[in-house]
Amino acid sequence: RARTRPGETDRAGGGQRRGRWRTDAGAGARRVDDEQGAVGELAERLAAQLRSGASLPESLVGATTTAEPLGADLAAMGTLLRRGEPVDDALRAFGVGGSAERALLVAALRMAARHGGRTADALDGVAGTVRDRTAVSAELAAQTSQARYSAWVLAALPPLFLALGSMVDPRLLGALASPGGVMALLGALAFELAGAAWIRRILSSGSRSIGHR
Repeated sequence: RARTRPGETDRAGGGQRRGRWRTDAGAGARRVDDEQGAVGELAERLAAQLRSGASLPESLVGATTTAEPLGADLAAMGTLLRRGEPVDDALRAFGVGGSAERALLVAALRMAARHGGRTADALDGVAGTVRDRTAVSAELAAQTSQARYSAWVLAALPPLFLALGSMVDPRLLGALASPGGVMALLGALAFELAGAAWIRRILSSGSRSIGHR
């Protein structure tokens, strides 16, 4: 589905959609420079070229000037197309080893190369999906960073309490040096490590679940 962002011309008005690929997360928008954002920009660029009258192979060859992180792979795909290789084969080579967003774009382009149809609208749908995933990833990164900071604070509280307690009452260190105190310290350390591992596992599982959506 087509979407219009602030600062862009609506396609319904006859103009082409322009602007930088951005995602709203936290206090404001930020530029996405990884492959996820680059795939969204590429989808929008190809859609604009197709609406201007270019064919799919022409649009793909024109996209070979894209900078990294897609530039090298797009250049290799353009070389295949200039040699006369089928569009489907060139797209399949471009999709090897890429991200889930790149796989989605390649699937849409291969479908268009085989069956035709409203390719520009399909690419708008890909761009919208990538934009949504980018926003969710940014929000997840913000939330997990807060959780990591909280985990560090919780882990630092027991040693801090021990240091402050020993300053107030030096006999505390003597009590901890006893066999019972050593056992208590070892038990506390075991719980600390178990808690840190548990929090890390929770944060990692949340990141993986978003990545597979």
